[in-house]
Amino acid sequence: MAVLTYIETDTGTNVDISAATAVGAYTSTGDKLVMCDVSIDAVAGNGDYVMYVTRQIGGSGSAYRLLPQTTLTAASGLTAISAQSGWITVRNGDVLTVYVDGLAGDTTTPDWTTRWFELAGVTAAGVADAVWDEAIADHTTSTAFGGKNQKVVPSETIGDYKADVSGLATPTNITAGTLTTVTNLTNLPAVTTDWLTADGVKADAVTKIQSGLATATALATVQADLDNPSQYKADVSGLMTAAAYTAPDNAGIAAIESKTNNLPTSPAPANEYDARMTAIQADLDNPDQYKADVSAITGASLSAAGVDAILDEAVVGSYTMRQLLKVMAAALAGKLSGGGTATLTFRGVDDASDVIVTTVDANKNRTNVTLTV
Repeated sequence: MAVLTYIETDTGTNVDISAATAVGAYTSTGDKLVMCDVSIDAVAGNGDYVMYVTRQIGGSGSAYRLLPQTTLTAASGLTAISAQSGWITVRNGDVLTVYVDGLAGDTTTPDWTTRWFELAGVTAAGVADAVWDEAIADHTTSTAFGGKNQKVVPSETIGDYKADVSGLATPTNITAGTLTTVTNLTNLPAVTTDWLTADGVKADAVTKIQSGLATATALATVQADLDNPSQYKADVSGLMTAAAYTAPDNAGIAAIESKTNNLPTSPAPANEYDARMTAIQADLDNPDQYKADVSAITGASLSAAGVDAILDEAVVGSYTMRQLLKVMAAALAGKLSGGGTATLTFRGVDDASDVIVTTVDANKNRTNVTLTV
């Protein structure tokens, strides 16, 4: 006889199951059969869903996929689906994980509930409980064995409930309630660990034990230890011996000293750096130090390439000298249109294009400028 028992429930809300996703896990607490029941709501439907379970032996190592895995075909419009695994054998510490692999549309709405059940074997306690609760006569009456000592039914007598002691031996060492002979007891159970508890010790037991410890003999032993200097000697067995000693590298130390002897004293004596500071000041006072290098310029004037290089040099942001000259010429000598309006346009001096377009407010302040160079 086995008993089906609910174990636990795992849940998840708005979970992406468009790829294989874990929807529940259980760690076994013994040797048993386990089943999982998976229910998923708000799925896309109209396709195949795959459910499978993996098992890690002892909770570590490879996750073995249990085959065959289950394919659930959900028709169009079917948004709530459920499936169950078969019975799975596990041992204590094994970890079961159930996965669902959904459709491309199952990314935000699915909610899942996974319930775990076990099928445990019959135990001695379970059998005892079943017998104790069984009906007395032909399994038909409401009174169970467990309830027989609660009342006497008319068809029964007190004798029905007496224990049978006919096989017990007659005691010979008890007279009128007095134990006449002391007998050593045998076959007693062994004393278990921690059988004596604080509640089981008499209140004055600790005091009596302590007083027994503080005897003159015990104190004399302690004093003898205190008087023995050997008790306090340091253990030098691990110290280096003379044979293991290595002399310092005197030559290397001398080489380092020869370098440190070249360092100036601290603080430096007066006038030590005067000559060097004078040379530095002379360089600072010499304007030739800051002249531009014009060695690349040849002849009495710049070449056309040299002029182009100057005009195409960026001088303000990304604008070159050539572009800024075009802007200044348009602003100073180009045609202007749009007077009296909110937009003013300056033409290039060659009247070929609009170079500056600016918007102004009521006070003629420029609020936006567009340059076309």
